[in-house]
Amino acid sequence: MGDSFAERLRRLEDAEQIRQLRTTTAAEVEQARATAACAVEQAREEAARQVDEATSQLRRAEQETGRAQQSEAAAIARADRAQAQAAEEVARIRADAQRERDDGNQSDTGVFAQHAQAESNVLAQSPHRG
Repeated sequence: MGDSFAERLRRLEDAEQIRQLRTTTAAEVEQARATAACAVEQAREEAARQVDEATSQLRRAEQETGRAQQSEAAAIARADRAQAQAAEEVARIRADAQRERDDGNQSDTGVFAQHAQAESNVLAQSPHRG
């Protein structure tokens, strides 16, 4: 072993630097792991918050859709009733018009079309005549 004292000292210094470097590196790695674990936890919490918010929005949208569908169904029912009432009114008017045609379009004025029967000598039959 022909190493000189200076060489051995240099190797010892190199070994000490390597140990220090390993210690520093291990500490940095541990710090990085802790930072990453914290970031992962924050990301999980944020993702959970976003899922909760999206779920709430979905529920609100489903409720609004249900209300809109109920409103639409009610509007359709009202329109159907109005259409049926209008059809009944049209049928009634047509039936009235047909009845008038079947009656020969006679009305109260048709009675006056007949000639009045006049009586003659009404004064001769009067009880006031003496």
